[in-house]
Amino acid sequence: MRYQDENEKNPPEGRILVVDDEVYNCDILKTIISSLGIKDVQDKLTICKSGAEALEAFKRGCSRGASTYSVIFTDLSMPGIDGYKLMSKVRKHLQHLEIT
Repeated sequence: MRYQDENEKNPPEGRILVVDDEVYNCDILKTIISSLGIKDVQDKLTICKSGAEALEAFKRGCSRGASTYSVIFTDLSMPGIDGYKLMSKVRKHLQHLEIT
């Protein structure tokens, strides 16, 4: 996890996608992300309760010409589209970018 230096003037930008079928885990990640000092974080944070929901949100962003998400936090073990399948599908849409 990257911690913001108190002298850093530009906190991370971009949208954040959180994917987890457990509401508690989503709430914890929302709290952690909100504490990072990102400007207008509520407008930049999308929380999805399933891989299918997240894939649809991601595709909507891609239909505008580029991914709207800079970071994706995903549960790996979910019913239906799990985190592994989700990221595989995301990679197919972003073949020109390196995902680490």
